[in-house]
Amino acid sequence: MSSSETRSAALECWNAALPFLKAEMNDESFARWMAAVTPLSLEGGRLELGVPDEFFLDWVKAHYGELIADALARTGSRISKIGYSTGHEPVASEESGVQQSRGSRKAHVASD
Repeated sequence: MSSSETRSAALECWNAALPFLKAEMNDESFARWMAAVTPLSLEGGRLELGVPDEFFLDWVKAHYGELIADALARTGSRISKIGYSTGHEPVASEESGVQQSRGSRKAHVASD
């Protein structure tokens, strides 16, 4: 799979999970925490999500890690592992409203 295919698959999977996450979170928390998560790749059952920094990564994993895993499972996806990379600031596409990542560095941290 090419990198654009893995990114497209990740985006499709993440976009399918977002309604489940939104239903379980208040609007402010959803906007603050989930809007800044960027799907990077999906390969071999591992979904890689980009986040801005270490603080953000720690907060999302501690407070929303299980919720994210549950939302992904509810989509019917076969995600077996979720990884996080720091250094990714979301950039909204004006045409589609879809977020893309402007990443500078990566620190892979896999979820449990």
